[in-house]
Amino acid sequence: MADQSTHPDRPKRADLSTGEVLRAVAARKFQAFEYLVQKYPAKVVQAAMRRDIQRGLLDYGVSEIRPWLTPLGVHWEAELSASTA
Repeated sequence: MADQSTHPDRPKRADLSTGEVLRAVAARKFQAFEYLVQKYPAKVVQAAMRRDIQRGLLDYGVSEIRPWLTPLGVHWEAELSASTA
């Protein structure tokens, strides 16, 4: 299997920011995964959502790809939205 250095243009988790994930979940609710996989590979989206779940910004019930914002995630998303406005 080739490593990332042989495919520098292949998206990785770091390419999908926490802000982009939080904005997608805030705007698209349970359809955020489908929205994000239009731009990034499914594995990258899943890894980014898992990262933000571990940070306490997202939570989920049955499936990690159907998260919602935690109170901390709502606060972060509001801060990010205010700084880009």
